[in-house]
Amino acid sequence: MKQLMICILVFWTCQIGAQEQEVFDQEMLEFYKALLYGTTKDVFATQELYTSIDSSYRLAWENDSPKRGQLQQSLDSLIQHSSAKVEAGSFGSWVVKLESEFPFAESGNALMDMLHVRISDSRLYDLQGKEKEVQREGFLGFGSSFQTGIAHGESYHKTKRTLNASFPIKDTKDSKGITGNLYFLVGFVTNYLWVRIGPEDKGKTLRMGNYEIDVVDLFDNKLVLNLDNLPEDVELQFVNLNAEGERISPMSQLELEQLKIKDSSISVDATARFEGSQTVYSAIYHWQVANKGASFEAFEAAFQAPLSSVLGSKKPIEDLKKVLGSPYRLYQCAGAIENFYLYMPILGIEKRFKKEIGP
Repeated sequence: MKQLMICILVFWTCQIGAQEQEVFDQEMLEFYKALLYGTTKDVFATQELYTSIDSSYRLAWENDSPKRGQLQQSLDSLIQHSSAKVEAGSFGSWVVKLESEFPFAESGNALMDMLHVRISDSRLYDLQGKEKEVQREGFLGFGSSFQTGIAHGESYHKTKRTLNASFPIKDTKDSKGITGNLYFLVGFVTNYLWVRIGPEDKGKTLRMGNYEIDVVDLFDNKLVLNLDNLPEDVELQFVNLNAEGERISPMSQLELEQLKIKDSSISVDATARFEGSQTVYSAIYHWQVANKGASFEAFEAAFQAPLSSVLGSKKPIEDLKKVLGSPYRLYQCAGAIENFYLYMPILGIEKRFKKEIGP
């Protein structure tokens, strides 16, 4: 299953990314200072880890994949039966909704792992002629549809998979009456690049295909990688297995509540934790390593000068990298890291298609 990737430097896309020419001012400086400290101060804090074990899990590249011809047929059917529209989402948002159905023989989570859908280009306009920006990556939902009947004197039963994808519109103002067209890129994963990382690899440089990966740190359930040699837009996924090859998964809150009833030693305040990853500037990470548990005042004293040097910048993303170093990726797993697999899906079959959006 695709991992939830949590990037703690949300301002890259939510604040600065939304307005590339926005000047990095004093208000932003104070906000980012608090954010950078708050999202890294507990990296080395001791945590109680509550996990569940999935003994049926298999690594994606160890599963038997459908034949190429079957995947091509599924893709053609998905495009043929697709429809797209703009509709109201939740909490006042507006989304582009893509729906379709298609044949797919594999069961379980195979479809979720294999099918990728994104917007490659959009030309949508509101009633005032203003172009509306749509998030390229969406939220995919899958289901099934069933059809039974009798043909030529014999009964039949057909099963198809359904796709329900939502792509948020970034500016929700004046979103009624949107028209234009969208280009979608859909494809199936047919291969993977991957690398296994264990405790013995700390400090090493490993290879994933033609890409070099520096293992900066590894402790408890956390792994810090320098991924500078990988393209910025590459999609990375991960999984952590135990010595028996079973997946170590986060325990759900419901499972944890049930465990509390059986084990009174577990605090009533204990909460389930998610797996994910976050971005941490290298200078800040190494400072936190050397100053575990340091106060915000100490952090401010160390980074006030370099952050202040970015004041007035119209390219804060680039300038922050210059003063704080290249970003690391910090992964947090459900349990202690034993056999961490980082992998990159490779789309072997993909197609681009256009959908018109009417009023």
